[in-house]
Amino acid sequence: MDLTAWTTPVAPLTTTGANRVRYLAGRFFAVGGFHRVYSSRDGVTWAGGETGPKISGVWGSHRDIAWNGRCFVVVGSLGRVYVSRELETWERASIPGATDVTGPLMYCCAFGAGRFVAGSGDGKFYHSTDGLTWETAPAPSGWPAQYPPSIYDIAFVDGRFLAACSLGYFAASSDGLTWEGVRDGQTTEASPVLLGRGLRVLRAGSYGPAGTNPALRLGTINPWPATLPTPMQRTVSTTRMDTRLRRETQSGRIEVRRFGSGAPAQADVTFRCLGNQATALLTFHRDACRNGARWFTAPWLPLLGFPAHAARFFTPPQRAGRGDLYSDYTTTLLVRGIEEVL
Repeated sequence: MDLTAWTTPVAPLTTTGANRVRYLAGRFFAVGGFHRVYSSRDGVTWAGGETGPKISGVWGSHRDIAWNGRCFVVVGSLGRVYVSRELETWERASIPGATDVTGPLMYCCAFGAGRFVAGSGDGKFYHSTDGLTWETAPAPSGWPAQYPPSIYDIAFVDGRFLAACSLGYFAASSDGLTWEGVRDGQTTEASPVLLGRGLRVLRAGSYGPAGTNPALRLGTINPWPATLPTPMQRTVSTTRMDTRLRRETQSGRIEVRRFGSGAPAQADVTFRCLGNQATALLTFHRDACRNGARWFTAPWLPLLGFPAHAARFFTPPQRAGRGDLYSDYTTTLLVRGIEEVL
């Protein structure tokens, strides 16, 4: 196979789509909407069905699947977990704190070191030895407490779990219980692994919905689409973060030191969207920018006082107002120099 000619899979996979594709136990597995799990031996002909009934009037979406040699584990919306040995009958489990109608979105799962590990959209890691009973792992060292990053992908590489997260964060663990977090550009014990082979594995792996442009990899800087609006100048508010650290010594002397590039600047902006621009803006945030995980360049950044800079979404665009012909969406952007994010 030369990866130059592609064949569209036949139904039922094309009916509901797939959020993730994995190769496990000699077969391809795809998980998607409506509690669907599909399998295929050749990647062209797919079979599968539901893993669970409609629960409390809410349909769920599966996000990832893992295999430990004995059973399959599927994770998805509302903190739901499904376990099966033969892919015919499924037993439902849940992460701590999840109910029939509330729970975090579980983006990913993997197996290694004798246990399943899963990551959620609210920045928490969970672990289980059998897929049925789950516990919450302590927050990784170096993890921001106020806005923990979403955990988008997990892989078990060279004896360690590696996780790719939003806001430029990664995490590593040898056992799935104790995690070390690191942000791109930082130096910690985990960095050689995270920024070495393990990071390349995550970059080359499935990262988002099936069918995503393969050129849009983790770390890619995307251009701002010409069809999207520019921020409304009168609503822009920027905060430039200081890169200096000030301290007073015992002798009373004041020392001021600069610590690298410091934190990114922040910009609160509002976009006035006409017609289908609102849908295009939300799609750009979700797909091209991976919910804030990827940077973008825009011709209007210099107008905000940021020449040669890139930005990414710190908060999802939220509708703040609506007229007969337009909708206003507000968001907070993180802004850094181009050379700092390449």
